[in-house]
Amino acid sequence: EEVGVPVHDGGSKLVQSGEAPGGTKWHIVMLDLAEMVDSTKKKIQVDEQGILAGLETSIHEAVAQLLLLAEEVGHKPEKMALTNPMKDLKINDIDFVGAYEMRKQWMEEMKTNKCHECPKLEQHFAVADVGRRLQVTLEDLKYKLSDDSLQLMPEFEARLSLLKTLGYIDAENVVQLKGHTACT
Repeated sequence: EEVGVPVHDGGSKLVQSGEAPGGTKWHIVMLDLAEMVDSTKKKIQVDEQGILAGLETSIHEAVAQLLLLAEEVGHKPEKMALTNPMKDLKINDIDFVGAYEMRKQWMEEMKTNKCHECPKLEQHFAVADVGRRLQVTLEDLKYKLSDDSLQLMPEFEARLSLLKTLGYIDAENVVQLKGHTACT
């Protein structure tokens, strides 16, 4: 049984992985705030400094507490009481409340989506993920070829001209001995 979250390229950073006594695999992952889906009202006491320092006793204690919490809700995360940011954290910003309510509605709609029952869900997700990565790469390349990315070109050319005048590079923009010496 896996404890923790899957690691993906959305900004997550795998800090450490291991296996607790009894064979439970665990991962410590640093998440960007935007990657958090929800938070629970349940709290566990952990030695975060010990965990980040890699102390096995601290890690195994945290894993044991998470396993107890999972057993408490019958390994069904949907049964766990979630934090309400407005009530529990006293967040009253109108933009946040609107975004939170919209997200809550989307989450409810996603729960009823028939895709969750598809036997090829992992394959379909992998194809969609490759498509998303290609789209991000395409957008990056479009930007690099756009006029916006060329706004710094005059400054770059001015610097090249200065380097040529000072004799650090030649007419073909090859670094000369004088340029190598200046860099070291």
